[in-house]
Amino acid sequence: MISLAEGRLLEAVSGERMPRRPVHPGAPEGLVARCLEMLRDGQTWTTLIYLVLMLPLGIIYFVTAVTGLAIGVSFTLVPVAGLAERLGWVPWNHDEIVFNPAWLDTPGGWIFCGVFGVVVLTTLLHAARGVVSLHARTAKTLLVADVE
Repeated sequence: MISLAEGRLLEAVSGERMPRRPVHPGAPEGLVARCLEMLRDGQTWTTLIYLVLMLPLGIIYFVTAVTGLAIGVSFTLVPVAGLAERLGWVPWNHDEIVFNPAWLDTPGGWIFCGVFGVVVLTTLLHAARGVVSLHARTAKTLLVADVE
């Protein structure tokens, strides 16, 4: 059931077609027999490998996304902060905004930061699309049972 739910989620996110629910094996034979059958099934083990693999990958995905967004948005907003400070639209003291290196507080620096921020955000979105595609193919390999 976990692999089915994960496959449906990835299908919705990535558009990669995942096979539907497997055919029901029939009436239950008893708890011990069902547990032994699950332990003999390769699908159980590949699903467990997938789930164990998702913990470090999920941490990497999250840290990369948050860091990329923070860098991209902060660089994109440098021109706005510099212009607001020069026009006196900020409610705080002039000494609180420190641009380091100092050339970032020039019109050329603002253009550089704005363009760099947009490039970082665009690159992050393209990287996310590629990672989702790769993740969906990996999930399809590990979660989908070979129907013969």
